[in-house]
Amino acid sequence: MMASSILTTSPQWPRASTTIRQRAGDFSVIESSPLHIQLLPSTFKGEPKEVIHDTNWRAALYGAYNTFIHTDADHVIVDAIPRQYVSMVNRKDPKLLTSRQITLDMSREEALEAVQGLIDVSTLQDLKAKHPKWDFYGWTDDWNSIYYSDQQPGLGAFIHALQPYCTHSCQ
Repeated sequence: MMASSILTTSPQWPRASTTIRQRAGDFSVIESSPLHIQLLPSTFKGEPKEVIHDTNWRAALYGAYNTFIHTDADHVIVDAIPRQYVSMVNRKDPKLLTSRQITLDMSREEALEAVQGLIDVSTLQDLKAKHPKWDFYGWTDDWNSIYYSDQQPGLGAFIHALQPYCTHSCQ
């Protein structure tokens, strides 16, 4: 099955995220060859710029790394554009913050090399594991250490490692 088909029709690509939902228009496949996806993470008016920045980066990372872990795609382009709502209650007429767009354009090998420079993993599949207590397949502590700003080496180090593959507001 082609990666774009898996992304849009299969439970193999995670749909469960508080910020990324295909049914709400937060996720779309732009092209199938090369695979190009777009994610529109939810942000809210009045949030600090740092929160919008980190939310958008985490959406881009979530899209790229889940694609490589759950599909056979060798290359992916991921656009992440924050979609800002007036409030959590008022979700009418959101504004796309296009000046904050991030585009990651990377191969499977480049994605692996970027994380290997920060954490000890052999394959991209090592970034996820089944939780023994909850019987849930999710991100590892190593992944979380580069996915969140308050951990070490932290999101900032991950963003820095991905600079060669990034365009549009990559800071």
